[in-house]
Amino acid sequence: MATIQFSTAVEYAVAPQTAQSCDSVCKDKGLMCTITGHGFQIKSNIQIFHDLDVKCDESESWTDNYIFRDNPVFLRSGCDAKDFCVGFKGVPFRIDCSYGKNKVMYRLCPCVKGVFDPYATVATRHGASTVSHFTIDGNLFLAYSRYRGTSRQASTNSYIFRLEDQNFKLHQTIRTKYFLPSHVRSFNIDGDHYLAIPYAITMHRTSSVVVVSKYDQESQIFQPIQELKDGKAHALSTLFFEIDSAKFLAVTGFKLLEIYKWTQTKFRLIQRLAVGRDYIPECSAFTVERDTFLVCAVWGYYKKSLAFRWTGDRFMMHQQLPIGGYISSAETMHMGNDTFLLFLAKRQRNFGANLFNTKSPIYKFNKETKKLELFDELDTLGASASRPFTIGDDTYIVVTQSAYRNALIFKFQEGKFVKYQEVLAPYSADASFFTYKRIHYIAFATNYFNNSPVFVWA
Repeated sequence: MATIQFSTAVEYAVAPQTAQSCDSVCKDKGLMCTITGHGFQIKSNIQIFHDLDVKCDESESWTDNYIFRDNPVFLRSGCDAKDFCVGFKGVPFRIDCSYGKNKVMYRLCPCVKGVFDPYATVATRHGASTVSHFTIDGNLFLAYSRYRGTSRQASTNSYIFRLEDQNFKLHQTIRTKYFLPSHVRSFNIDGDHYLAIPYAITMHRTSSVVVVSKYDQESQIFQPIQELKDGKAHALSTLFFEIDSAKFLAVTGFKLLEIYKWTQTKFRLIQRLAVGRDYIPECSAFTVERDTFLVCAVWGYYKKSLAFRWTGDRFMMHQQLPIGGYISSAETMHMGNDTFLLFLAKRQRNFGANLFNTKSPIYKFNKETKKLELFDELDTLGASASRPFTIGDDTYIVVTQSAYRNALIFKFQEGKFVKYQEVLAPYSADASFFTYKRIHYIAFATNYFNNSPVFVWA
């Protein structure tokens, strides 16, 4: 069995296509078979097959068709003319690592350590409070913004980076006359790409505006098309979601929870929910059996986080959750047929050495009562955001910790979440998990540094 190291992220073990599975092949090397192709691109294939002295003809090297569902394979022809290659362009998105039947073919097993390793740093200037990812025409972008700023840096811009040649390069700087950009959210409507960014209209943060921008195919940049203004509240975040075929945008912040509906070319305000002086940093939406719920984190030790239910034309109060902490994030997660809500507690009520040492609750949705019930708790340290993700059949949560140098990654095992890995992402405020060309990444936004790290599944 030969091994070819294509990158630090993956090793390809060459093994006969026999009854032995890729799981076994990788395990023999002290690694694990990754269930995605993981970096199997055209150039890497050419090099790997050449290293094996396998001669694939020109037409076969561009095929997207796979005879076997688990790996690229090749058949020795017995002569010097050429060898018959299958799946030369890449591997299927899903790999069955246990598959192995054909005794004639040889296959390439993608093996990884099963952890996130440092991949790159992104020059986020004066630091970043938020990060999100999106793809346009097959290209990957990361959008960063910085919410906090001094009077000198109050008009800090938002930045969009594009992944090119394994590096993140600045693609667009979003400038505006407003102040303190908050969470950049991307969404798609009828094939068009949009961004929504909240700003403070004045330095005193007594009024705000959400600028909606649309991607222009000709100039390849985002251009503003609408401003959603509120003269009495401070917007911090937005959430795009759909109910049936209708499209909505929730705007959240201090004394603010508004629902907008998309009407052909722009958003129209349809509801302003009464939240008093509540500070709502983030909301999440989910649908169970045709019922749609909007769950919002509420900042404040004695405050209760809120769950609303869609009635057909508006949201109504459904449940109040006495979480008991300063909640900074709300995120929906699905596992099998179950729905979970993650709430991140940033700090306790009291001050002192243990101020940021808290427990962040996870709630499970009960389909019979249609209520959220406490399911588990995560030990966190100044948690700012949680982003759930899956790799293969496994479910993970990445938690950013703005009061600690390391971010946490939890894995769901034996009915509960256990700490799986710590990665160096100093005082990170946000994270975004994404899969691009079969490679898994986590991008972090770090508040107090000029660079924000990106990690790769390896």
